[in-house]
Order: sequence, then C-alpha cells, then structure tokens
Amino acid sequence: MRKILAPGALALAFLVAGCGSTRGSGGNGMATSVGAVERFLGASRAKDVRGMSEVWGTADGPMTSRVSEAETEKRMIVIQCFLTHDQSRVLGEQSLAGNGRKVAVELHNGDLVRQTKFTVVQGPGSRWFVESFDIESVRDLCRPPA
Repeated sequence: MRKILAPGALALAFLVAGCGSTRGSGGNGMATSVGAVERFLGASRAKDVRGMSEVWGTADGPMTSRVSEAETEKRMIVIQCFLTHDQSRVLGEQSLAGNGRKVAVELHNGDLVRQTKFTVVQGPGSRWFVESFDIESVRDLCRPPA
C-alpha cells in the first residue's frame, strides 16, 4: 500500500528526517515508552526545545547524535506548533513489530480535543525515543494566534 503525503506533511517529514552529520550517540531517552511521550509533550508544552530533543530519535539514539543543535531547534519549534495543548492524557499503548510501541494520546487545547498516536522505539541502553506522531490528527492545533 502506497502512502501519499499532503504538502504540509511532506514538509514536516523533511524537517524531522535524519541528516547525515554524526556527533556520536548520546544517552537521553526515557526508561519507558509512555515516559518518553509524556516527557516529550511536557517539554513541548513548556517550549523546552532541549527537553524535546532529549527524547526525539530513532532506534539509533537521539536525533541530536545525527543533527546539529541549530537544526534540531528548528525542527522542535515546528513540532511544538502541532502539539500545542493545555492538557494531555495517555490513552494506552500497543506493541509494534520489532522494538516499537504506539502510544495513543489525547490533547486538549481550549475547547479543541484531539487524539494522536506516537511511535516510540527502544534505542541504545534500552532507552525509549519518540520517533514520530500522526500529524494529520492534530493539524488544526497549529494555527496562528487570533
């Protein structure tokens, strides 16, 4: 089955895709998959780019081990917009093939309530990293201030 990305999703996919630079693999991540999502959302809500980047990555480790600090900051700022929320609640998690998990989350932003799913993977040192999330389900959370 072929998946077609909307222009906005394609742009975000480009922003969050890994780059070729290598800076060594750091620690970071969280002890549990749900913990990684909760840390990521908490940092996003607090506009804490560094906190977000500590748990954003792949099975190879944090994104910061492959992308410059300046590039990481740009990507996290874009992601923050799509995850704008007042409250969040983990709805559940399910195992994926390999070493991944899907974590379902409900985000509240004023009167808007949206659900999205995060893909979380286990990386070096058995630490968990947020690898992606369903941006389409939270697209309308990212809007210019009135």
